[in-house]
Amino acid sequence: MREAPDAARPTPIRTDARPSNVEDTDKVLSESQANALIESLRKPLTVRSVALTVLTILACLYALRVARVFLLPIAVAMMLKFLLAPFVRWLTKLRIAPPIGAAVVLAGFCGAVGYGSYVLADPARAWLRELPHSVSEASWKLRDFKDSVNEVTSAAKQIQELTNVDEEVAAQGADIVVQTKPAPATNNAIVGSAWRAGGAVVVTILLLYFLLASYDSFLRKLVGMLPKLREKKIAVEIVRSVEQQISVYALTVTLINLALGAVVALALHFAGMPNPLLWGVMVAFLNFIPYVGGLIGVVIIGLAAMLTFPTVGHALVPPLVYAALNGIEGMVVTPLLLGRRFSLSPVAVFLWLLLWSSLWGIPGALLAMPMLVGLRILCENIRPLAPLGEFLAR
Repeated sequence: MREAPDAARPTPIRTDARPSNVEDTDKVLSESQANALIESLRKPLTVRSVALTVLTILACLYALRVARVFLLPIAVAMMLKFLLAPFVRWLTKLRIAPPIGAAVVLAGFCGAVGYGSYVLADPARAWLRELPHSVSEASWKLRDFKDSVNEVTSAAKQIQELTNVDEEVAAQGADIVVQTKPAPATNNAIVGSAWRAGGAVVVTILLLYFLLASYDSFLRKLVGMLPKLREKKIAVEIVRSVEQQISVYALTVTLINLALGAVVALALHFAGMPNPLLWGVMVAFLNFIPYVGGLIGVVIIGLAAMLTFPTVGHALVPPLVYAALNGIEGMVVTPLLLGRRFSLSPVAVFLWLLLWSSLWGIPGALLAMPMLVGLRILCENIRPLAPLGEFLAR
């Protein structure tokens, strides 16, 4: 059992996560600072402080929602920076300057994404062209189920008509209200959306290059702003640790998702699904969204199989195969490779995913998990935020 701290001298509060690299005297807050922090935490909560906190949180959420066009490219560039930074660092060890190494890595990344999009564009367009005909075929396959649903709907409609006779008679003399449907999107709106998306991609690529090319310049400037040597050492250690751990997580999860997409594509190929590479890429992207991504993938692959195969029994094979592979990845492979260090509470993951998907849509859902892991890693490396890190942990 731990002994209770002396009442006359509070326990020193550490601000780092690794005491082995820096002397203890450099990492411990002064006694006066510790006493001030403890006294501030002991103060009772008031209605005013709670109200100000709630209003501040709501204002921040509103700002994130309004400024998503500006903040989304920055968030994407930061996540990609953590993913590609190890490659730039490896090229730097080979005596290649960071600006040149960043250009090489970014060119390779953009080339791979562009080539993949080019290869998958034709199968995606072909599948979309055949979609109406496939839907009619699927409707014919499910005619028995459809007839049952129509019978239930017809009976419910008859009951509703019998109970609303008086309302229909009373409404005969009422004015007729004409409702106009909104006009479909024009070509100008579509072109405008395409231009905005293209501009966001260009901004993200440029910002990503500057982040990769700067290497440690930002860290050096941050350290130069701090007045004391103790603070400089703590800042370097925390930034290094957070960046390394987030990079490990981002690279590991990306490789796991790519491997899952490849295995699913191979399994769907043997199951007889057309364009298995298209579905494998879709699975790899959806796997960045915890829980919900797997469910969406099962539904989409199930619908595609229903539109492809002649019988319902044969159409159930692809989604079941994907569900089994996704379960193995989520319950065996990912915990084995990442361990408990990156495990998060399912409640926290779900609420975080709901928050960012409502703020930024699909891009927010894709970025939610890396941001949550980064937040937990940051809390683990800053001792005053350790309780929040424990709350986010599984």
